[in-house]
Amino acid sequence: MNKERKDVIISFRIPEYLKSEMDKININWSEYLRKKIEEKLRLEEMRAILSEIEALKIRPGGKT
Repeated sequence: MNKERKDVIISFRIPEYLKSEMDKININWSEYLRKKIEEKLRLEEMRAILSEIEALKIRPGGKT
């Protein structure tokens, strides 16, 4: 992303057993989750664009 980055903090709750399992794995969870959120946002953007394209295809008088 080429946008100026201004970080914000979000938090959420998970079950204790899940946190225990996370602690066993050497992963930067913040970075991992940040990347997964970015991937999901890109996917949803693409789905929205595809829906718009499909809607244009079925308009009366439009070419398919």
